[in-house]
Amino acid sequence: MSYRWLKLSLALSSALILALPVVASAQTSRVEAMSIQGDYIKDYTGIFTYVNDVASVGNLVYGELGNYAGANTPLDRSVGMVLGNLFDGRGGVWSLHLREFTPALGQGDVTSSPSPDDTGVLGADPNFNTVEAFDLMWAKKFGTTSFGLRLNRSHGRLEDEPLGGPVTSFEYDYTQGLATNPNFARNVLGFGAGVGFELNPNSTAEVSVMYQKRTYEIDAPPAPTISDDGPTTFQVAARMMWQWQPNTRLRYRRRKISRSLPHSWISAGAAPPWKRKSPPRKRKAWIRA
Repeated sequence: MSYRWLKLSLALSSALILALPVVASAQTSRVEAMSIQGDYIKDYTGIFTYVNDVASVGNLVYGELGNYAGANTPLDRSVGMVLGNLFDGRGGVWSLHLREFTPALGQGDVTSSPSPDDTGVLGADPNFNTVEAFDLMWAKKFGTTSFGLRLNRSHGRLEDEPLGGPVTSFEYDYTQGLATNPNFARNVLGFGAGVGFELNPNSTAEVSVMYQKRTYEIDAPPAPTISDDGPTTFQVAARMMWQWQPNTRLRYRRRKISRSLPHSWISAGAAPPWKRKSPPRKRKAWIRA
């Protein structure tokens, strides 16, 4: 995504936000600033985990202006929309998001975390990609049940074909610099699904599954070809909410996240080629409350 297009999108979104009557919501940046777990908030920020909630958002246009850390330009900016009345809702509710950085798994931006106070495995997503192509969501209500789907992609590729030389290709987020460790700048192809149930007028239950295929490959002969050897990253999340009293709501949530970071390399010039693998590197954890 070019910075020029991102700036234009931010300007248009800001104009729409000022022009349209909207209800104040806990934006992703506000949730992050309060250092609270997003699972406890029932508004549009939950759609990045519980995709079925897209069906309940209504019409929405938002703009995240990024984080300023002393640099000349704020970082981690994004825009998005939810089209609640497209075709009068007959085809469901569609949502599109465009970002400067690919967000962490199940989050609205790259710096959010499902467990803000955790500085270990769940504190931050190890993968960092700055070439997000799109993040598309769809959801629809069927009586007291809502169902949602998500498709997102971030992909970078650089190919060099010098005269008289071998073709060199880099398939990862090379825009960070060719010295970047590609194991932590992988391309992402993600799928997600969520279902929600209105158990009664005072309680709801939601379940979400997200899967991401995170890959990279460097083919620069005569050096060995280096690639991922375990692209699977997934998240399983569930939560229940019960309105016990008019001013008291009880919540229970549980989430499992698994991130895999192994890689392998194939020797060049050998007959036949042989393959080596790095030791498995996985990060798993449960969150419950």
